[in-house]
Amino acid sequence: MQPSRPLVVTGMHRSGTSLLASVVRQAGVDMGASLMKGERGNPRGHFEDLDFHGFHERFLERREVSPFAVPDGWLPDPAPAELQEARELAARRSNKPAWGFKDPRTSLFLNLWENVLTEPVYLFVYRHPVEVALSLLRRGLELEVQEDPRVALRAWTAYNERLLAFRNEHPDRCLLWHVTGATRSVEASVGRLAERLGVALNRAGVDTLYHPDELLRLHAEEIDWPSLLPEVFDLYRRLEETADLPDADPDGLKRADGRSPEERDLLDASEHLLAALLRTPGTPSSEAVASTLAQRRDYTYLRMLTAQLDETNRGFEERIREIELERTVVESYLSLLNAQQAEENRKLQERIHKIERERSEIESSISMRVVRLYWNAVELARAAKRRLFPGRRVSRDSAPAAPADSSAPQDREATLPG
Repeated sequence: MQPSRPLVVTGMHRSGTSLLASVVRQAGVDMGASLMKGERGNPRGHFEDLDFHGFHERFLERREVSPFAVPDGWLPDPAPAELQEARELAARRSNKPAWGFKDPRTSLFLNLWENVLTEPVYLFVYRHPVEVALSLLRRGLELEVQEDPRVALRAWTAYNERLLAFRNEHPDRCLLWHVTGATRSVEASVGRLAERLGVALNRAGVDTLYHPDELLRLHAEEIDWPSLLPEVFDLYRRLEETADLPDADPDGLKRADGRSPEERDLLDASEHLLAALLRTPGTPSSEAVASTLAQRRDYTYLRMLTAQLDETNRGFEERIREIELERTVVESYLSLLNAQQAEENRKLQERIHKIERERSEIESSISMRVVRLYWNAVELARAAKRRLFPGRRVSRDSAPAAPADSSAPQDREATLPG
């Protein structure tokens, strides 16, 4: 059997990879059996296969590399055991008709997976860099970003430079989508993906997974972000020029989205605070990043442990549901057996009663036959006696005549037949 083409969904954190992973999963692509549970910022789930997520996290931790502070030019150099682990991960899923995995960290491991997977298709997702940075700050889970928000923009650059370079090397197997371009018509995007994968995907209902309010756009019109971040926005421009689906609504950066004035004021304030910080000279120091790395390891471990405990708990809950179902089936079967036994008992009682009736009928029939035989015998005896004694009237109630005296003379006429 020809191996199925895997789908790799990746992009910088908070760029919409979880949303599009949920879409392709709804469309029929198996994104894994053990998916990371939802949390703050992603209440519906991350749709990350815990096996691939764990592989990337362990790989980075062994080398003390933070996924938000990747050294310039860093490329993964797997040890033989790590390469074998990656191959085994892919082999366990290769028999599926359509499968894939999603993890933002995959953006750092593209060359590794290119050497492991068979004819993969890559779905690269990107988003406006300032929107990504603000989303990370609002979520408040990434310690490096909380220490210095410039880390978010450096990570955005590191991730998307790798995506763009890989896309230019393998344009026939890569799709580069801005998240708003992909969500403008989710059904059409799924159709594009199905064509590139060469498999049929179900587009029914995928539009319901996208909620525009979950992707906040910028509101502060007066901030000139390209002038403030020229290198970042040069990369963003190149992404837009190369993308298969660029930003579908670039003017949305200056468009009100129906939020209340209070909400808009808070969003504008967060944008101005970020802009003010970025105007302050300085870059994230390696010491600042290193100081949070140990804390991040603990956080990552607890996060993965929580996900594993949740998965174990789901397994127990599923087993309990299976046991309840088995109990219901057994009870139904016992009820059926009891009903069948009751029916058999009823039929047996009916049979016994029928036999009793038949026996009574037979016994009655025998008695009548005996009576008939008796009277028939009586009639036959009378007939025989009449033949033997034709001159004598025999009555049922008369006594038998006395025998004649053989010494007295007899009247022969009286004894002869008349």
